[in-house]
Amino acid sequence: MRYWREAFDFHSGAYRLDFWWVHIVNTFIFASILFVSIIFFNSWSLATKLSGTFSILITIPNLSLFIRRLRDTGFPVQTIMFVLMSPSLLGVSFGILASFRLVILAPIAFLIYFGWLIYLVSRRSAYWTPTLSKKQKSFYAALISAVMILTACFQVTALKHVTHEFRAAAQKYIQEQRQVNENRGKSASSSYSTKNGSMSSSTQETDDNTPEAS
Repeated sequence: MRYWREAFDFHSGAYRLDFWWVHIVNTFIFASILFVSIIFFNSWSLATKLSGTFSILITIPNLSLFIRRLRDTGFPVQTIMFVLMSPSLLGVSFGILASFRLVILAPIAFLIYFGWLIYLVSRRSAYWTPTLSKKQKSFYAALISAVMILTACFQVTALKHVTHEFRAAAQKYIQEQRQVNENRGKSASSSYSTKNGSMSSSTQETDDNTPEAS
């Protein structure tokens, strides 16, 4: 609830647990949308529409949460602005790699950049980090693990269903193409037989008329 209440708050801070818990829950929501749309409604377009709508809704809250997390780690405004502009720098680096025909290094550059972002948001608070008891730590660890496992199950089930539907559609398409090719072959052979029959009959008529003409 605080995530939505502070959707337009770019000045306070956010602890690591707040940041990661929100992203875990959002990922679970995306997986639930995919699971329900594919399994119950068998509609990939519905999953795309709902996921796109939810992505638009969480764009600004995610941005404000990201800025609050960076502010909470003690980064100055200049560093935060540099981090926000870093995706454009990543695009420039990809362009440089492509110009030197080193596109194979692009995934490595992306992993390094992604790891750098994880390191930035995983730093301890520079001001005050709440202390959790062992019972609270165990509770949050169990809850996060359960949500992540359930998210993975939803995603795997939906992807298996999509893969099965794709294979069935591909087999149906192959069978239809085989049937079309067989029909074409039959029509071609029948037309060839008809043509040969007409040619043989005309030849026979010519042979029969030849003595009379003589």
